[in-house]
Amino acid sequence: MSQSKEKIDFENSILFIINKTAKALIHTVDQMLRAKVGITYGQWRVITVLAKNDNEDKHQNKGLTQKEIASMIGIEDSTIIPIIDKLEKNGLVLRQSDSYDRRNNRILLTEKSSEVLDVVINYGEKVKNILLMNISDNELSITKNTLEKMWNNIQSRRQQECHSDIASKENPSNKSKLEVNCFEEGTNNLIQ
Repeated sequence: MSQSKEKIDFENSILFIINKTAKALIHTVDQMLRAKVGITYGQWRVITVLAKNDNEDKHQNKGLTQKEIASMIGIEDSTIIPIIDKLEKNGLVLRQSDSYDRRNNRILLTEKSSEVLDVVINYGEKVKNILLMNISDNELSITKNTLEKMWNNIQSRRQQECHSDIASKENPSNKSKLEVNCFEEGTNNLIQ
């Protein structure tokens, strides 16, 4: 076994801990949603995005397109279709033709989804309270700030990589060090 693999303590690495915590939280919320209101975590994400849009645009709720929803929750456009189909079948959303572009449907919440939101918000608070037990406001603030910085670092690197890819496509002989070594520099620090 190589020496670098022996040094890696996966269970104590920040990446492993973040991933483990996120998966446990998603699993807990998914199980609660299925038991209490009969929807999945993915369906809940769609409902919350639509509810947020309703709250921000009270005067003229036009809903969102499937593409807008997919972008907001960070999944592929094609992945959102069966989720919306299921929500529509259960009477939680409806599709309306976009008056400006007939190729698009606008997705809107129904009255039934308001009842689901109330239950979800109540149980969401309970899950949040369990998650944050024995964590001070200061610890929570530091954690939020640190995770936000990590997210910004990744986004910045992805943007640099994207710009580098575009430049190399325009001039294939001009491959930058960033493109070749984008995630190689400092990799060991990321793992531990």
